[in-house]
Order: sequence, then C-alpha cells, then structure tokens
Amino acid sequence: AASSLGLKLILGVFMNEDGCEDSSTSVAEQIEAIKEWAQWDLVELLVVGNEAMFNGYCSVSQLTSLISSVKVTLGAAGYTGPVTTTDVVSAWQENDVSSLCDVVDVVATNAHAYFNAATLPEAAGLFVAGQLALVEAICGKKGYVMETGWPTQGDCIGQACAGATEQATALASIQEVMGGSVVFFTFGLDLWKGPGSCNCEPYFDCK
Repeated sequence: AASSLGLKLILGVFMNEDGCEDSSTSVAEQIEAIKEWAQWDLVELLVVGNEAMFNGYCSVSQLTSLISSVKVTLGAAGYTGPVTTTDVVSAWQENDVSSLCDVVDVVATNAHAYFNAATLPEAAGLFVAGQLALVEAICGKKGYVMETGWPTQGDCIGQACAGATEQATALASIQEVMGGSVVFFTFGLDLWKGPGSCNCEPYFDCK
C-alpha cells in the first residue's frame, strides 16, 4: 500500500556509547533485522549513525568501515539505494572525513536555525540551506538535512524565539527554500526528554 501511494522510508542504524563496530550486538541486530525485512522498494535512503562523530561514538575510520560493511551486507541482500550518515556541520568540518566522503553516496547533516542567535524564524530556510551547502562542499556530493525544525516552547536565543507562530513561520521558510531535501523534527512531543538549557528540547513537535 505504501509503495502504491509513492511513500518512502528513511531507514536508520542507531548507535550510542556502546560504539559503532558492526560486531557490536546492537548494530549487528539492527543490520540483520533490516536484511531480513528487505522491502527495498519502500526505502528512499539508509542512514548509518546520527551524530556519531559529534557524540564521540565513532571515529571517522570506524564509521567509514561500518558504512562499507553495511553496503556490502545489504547490497548482497538486494539493496541498491543510497547510504549515508548524518552529523552536525561542525563534525564534518572538524574531522578529516575524506575516507567517509568516499563511501557515502550522499551527505547529510542536522541543522537547527533556532540555535543560531542571529536567525529570525522567517530566515530559517536560508540558514538551513547554508548549513547544508557547507557539508555538500566538503564531500562534493548532494546532501540532505535529516533533522531540522523549530520549537513551540522554550527560551529566546538572541533573535530566535520559540513559539507556535514562530514555528509555523520557520517551517514554511524551510519548506520554501529546501523543498524535499529536509526531514522535519519531530513527529510529536518528546516529553521523555529533559528541557535542556533552552527549555525547549521536548517541544519540537511539528504542528
């Protein structure tokens, strides 16, 4: 049903402080589950790791090796689509990611205009586009923003203030500038999260 409607999925391999070796239990179980599921016609993109470099879960070489291994394993199972990892812009900039650029098919980053004190909601699209352009230039490959949004509650960070009206303005700006190159964060309230220094973390729910 999903494929007949033209809907696609972005699959992710999650990792945490346990590390990113393909032999680690969590990573291996996820890869095996995806391999067994094997409904490749529904998959738009496979993302291996979310901010794994930024959080210190993986070195560049470890992440490069894991992505290479995943591509071989799932390729043998019939997956022919693109594979990448996503991280914040600073992680792409501050590491020697040349080996990583070689193995990813596209690049991906997480970019939140709200955390830039100089960005008003109506300028969110231009900010996010600029962040993506930085990462695309590093690898010379097309990219996507895997996480972007604006909170409905929280503090003002300079000119960037949280609120439902502000969120609507910011998301419209991002959609206008970025089109289908972004994933909006997040589906609903994340009340399991702490408020963070911005008092905003649970409130990125898209209205």
